Amino acid sequence: SAKAPTTVRICLVPLKRSRLAGLIFMLTQEEERFIQYWEANRSKQKKTMVQKTIGLPLAAFIVVAIFINAISGWYKRADAEIRVDTSQIIVILIACVGIVGFIVFFSAKYHWEQNEQRYAELILKKREEEKTNL
Repeated sequence: SAKAPTTVRICLVPLKRSRLAGLIFMLTQEEERFIQYWEANRSKQKKTMVQKTIGLPLAAFIVVAIFINAISGWYKRADAEIRVDTSQIIVILIACVGIVGFIVFFSAKYHWEQNEQRYAELILKKREEEKTNL
């Protein structure tokens, strides 16, 4: 394809790990615990509201910054526009709700995908370990 050399290509398939001169890649206790945890909770984690609260602090921070910026009056022209037409406050509130929803939804999805990717890599590593032990 004719993509620029600086284009980033994302590969969702875990790369195969090669054995370095006969070294065996063994799972650590933490990795084993993560595999057990994710096998038990992966479907529940995808559906629960607790997962959705991951991005809430960031979203709240951004919304508070927007309100401080809008109310502080440091930009005189915007301050005058808000004072003339107060319906713009409703637009700002709707935009803030949209920002919160967007950040919360996509940060939860990103967190779940990161855990799913880690799980897939560890399962691949575990299978390679079992092959070498046979």
